[in-house]
Amino acid sequence: MLVILTIITGLLCWAIYRYSFFIPATNGLPILMYHSISENRTDNITMTVQMFAKQMEYLKKNNYSTISFAELDNHLNKGLKLPVKPIIITFDDGYLNNYDMALPVLNKLGFKATVFLTPGYIGKINEWDAG
Repeated sequence: MLVILTIITGLLCWAIYRYSFFIPATNGLPILMYHSISENRTDNITMTVQMFAKQMEYLKKNNYSTISFAELDNHLNKGLKLPVKPIIITFDDGYLNNYDMALPVLNKLGFKATVFLTPGYIGKINEWDAG
């Protein structure tokens, strides 16, 4: 039994090393996905404006440059260059707090973001997270 466990452990270690299961990719384009920003409430889809600002300040301090999906498209299809450390920031559902709380943080740092709206719910209450 010990021999079998040793062989399985050895194979697992080899697979982890060989296929880098736990090592993050060294290339690619990071896309940060946000949902809702609040002054003081947090849950699985909401972070405080202070937490969001801290994350954005980290990106700025570490020389990340936000790009739009149009810029990514121009890079992929027209060969236009991207900044050295490109990153895309997105918000889904288009909550008003994206405008009220996230936009001032983004503007202060000269960052851009993409907001994915749900047009059928503009001016209404959503159904997917109890309003």
